[in-house]
This record gives sequence, C-alpha cells and structure tokens, in this order.
Amino acid sequence: MSEKQDPHVTASNAQLPPTMVRATLRWDAVSLRWRDLAERRKDHFVELYQTGRWRH
Repeated sequence: MSEKQDPHVTASNAQLPPTMVRATLRWDAVSLRWRDLAERRKDHFVELYQTGRWRH
C-alpha cells in the first residue's frame, strides 16, 4: 500500500527564510489571542446558560 503525503505539511523552521519565520511566529501569536478570546466568550455563554441568565 502506498502512503499518501499530507499536502498541508509545512517546512521546518530551518528550511524557511528568517523573515518568514518571524512572520509565522507573529501570526501564531495573533491566532492564539483570537483563540483565547473565543474560549473566554464560549465559557461566558455557557455560564449564562447554566445560571439561567441567558436572554435572546
């Protein structure tokens, strides 16, 4: 059986130009902040629902 390669595999940092590594790190930080915000909002909505304070 032949193994399929994942088309979404990214290069290691050693294979990337330095400017691309810095940009990738910045975008990773941005995405982590957005993810943190989404998780906090979700937790808030769950709390509203569980306490009966949820309003449409």
